[in-house]
Amino acid sequence: MGNFRNYIELLEAGKDPIEVNWVKTINKWSGNFLFNDIEYNIEAYTNKDIDVDFNIWEFKFYKDKSTTMITGDFKAHFKIVPTISKAFLDFVKEKKPDSVLFLASDDSKSRKSLYKQNSDIAASKYNYISINPILDNNEILFGICKTKDMIQDIKELIGLWKLIKYII
Repeated sequence: MGNFRNYIELLEAGKDPIEVNWVKTINKWSGNFLFNDIEYNIEAYTNKDIDVDFNIWEFKFYKDKSTTMITGDFKAHFKIVPTISKAFLDFVKEKKPDSVLFLASDDSKSRKSLYKQNSDIAASKYNYISINPILDNNEILFGICKTKDMIQDIKELIGLWKLIKYII
């Protein structure tokens, strides 16, 4: 009976995402939320100096100022993953960007799975194309864009974003 109760608790946790506290500007959305006294952060930002032709945003999340994902706490997955997913969908719905990208450069299969799932859902729900080309160094780019023609431009811009992050 205890196992069934635990199962029901897990299902219920996933139905009620945590409220994200957002700070929104023209070029950046920063949000955070707490779960089990751990701070989780979500960021969506664009670099208008580079993206002159269309509106490309990068989306990322992390906990306690680190890009490590949730580990060892199965119940946390059922609360945090729906919160991140809802935040992403809310962002796409409100901002209506030309493209939103997630860059997966670590070995986390759960992170890549979440990025892929969010891209597929947003593409279907808001009339985008889900993308996930493999880039240099086995990095995988996940995201959405409005047209197939944008995919090569996006790959080139990712290279510029990386270069600028190292220069600045």
